[in-house]
Amino acid sequence: MWSLKRAKKAFFSIFFIAAVIVIVLIIVFFLPYHHASGKGVVITVDRGSSASQIYDQLGSQRLVSNKLLFKIAARIFGIDRRIRAGKYLFVGNYSDYNVLRLLSTGKSNLLVQVTIPEGLTIRQIAAIMDREVGVDSTEFVDIAMKDSLSHALGLPSKNLEGFAFPETYEFYYGTDPREILERMVDEFKLFFNDSLKNRLEKLHVSLLEVVTIASIVEAEAKVDSERAIIASVYYNRLRKGMPLEADPTIEYALGQHRRIYYKDLHIRSPYNTYKKIGLPPTPICNPGRKSILAALYPAETNYLYFVATGSGGHRFSRTFAQHLRAVRAYRKEVFGR
Repeated sequence: MWSLKRAKKAFFSIFFIAAVIVIVLIIVFFLPYHHASGKGVVITVDRGSSASQIYDQLGSQRLVSNKLLFKIAARIFGIDRRIRAGKYLFVGNYSDYNVLRLLSTGKSNLLVQVTIPEGLTIRQIAAIMDREVGVDSTEFVDIAMKDSLSHALGLPSKNLEGFAFPETYEFYYGTDPREILERMVDEFKLFFNDSLKNRLEKLHVSLLEVVTIASIVEAEAKVDSERAIIASVYYNRLRKGMPLEADPTIEYALGQHRRIYYKDLHIRSPYNTYKKIGLPPTPICNPGRKSILAALYPAETNYLYFVATGSGGHRFSRTFAQHLRAVRAYRKEVFGR
């Protein structure tokens, strides 16, 4: 009888201790521990970071109550194998469980504002998205330059070059590249409303042609007041069956923005508008509103040529003889000869 009472007492003692431990763990693990005031705390999990490095970072920011207990819980739930690279924002009250749950989703809750300037190529946009939003730039370019997505989005081009609309966006850090590209194309479609679509019919040009001309205008224009005039030059040359001879298309064919040399004009590429009559097969960058409107509403001119003045603008000419004089004036101004 005495042994039975002793056994019961030991059992209840163990049960009581276990219950206390469970309650303590529940309090420690599930009740909010950290209050991230103000703008909160941002935790960056870099690619290749070990679980220990992540725990150290959480501990140094006091986002977990006990680093060892957190590590054990992460191991038990298998979350230590599911944490993905990204940036995570912690605002307000957070428990260890909240922290584990957020990290296990692999989806950042940090909203990032990113501005895409006019005139960038898809590759240049990819570099910005890699730096600011944490996407893989190679994957971004690969998705954008395949015809499957452009066709799925109803675009008249074999890739998204020209249709990734320059704008200031907000994306969650680590947003899927396809989702980002779809959002940028949606912005283009919102801008290109029914009124602008009707303008295409009056000009007797296609959407792809207008965006392609706009992309060349974007790359050439340095002064807003010249955009419509530059567009008129290209329309005039197209009507006369003359090659566009646009240096930015050569840069696009070369894959780099640099000074163009005479030897570059012989590059074999469908984007070489010195050799190929007509427009290049796709836009050469992603133009903004002003250049698209310039391509839709070109100035009425007889200009067929233009050359830089050396001070930001261009000198426009109707004849080749006038153009040669303008070129000589440019060389004298810039090179002193």
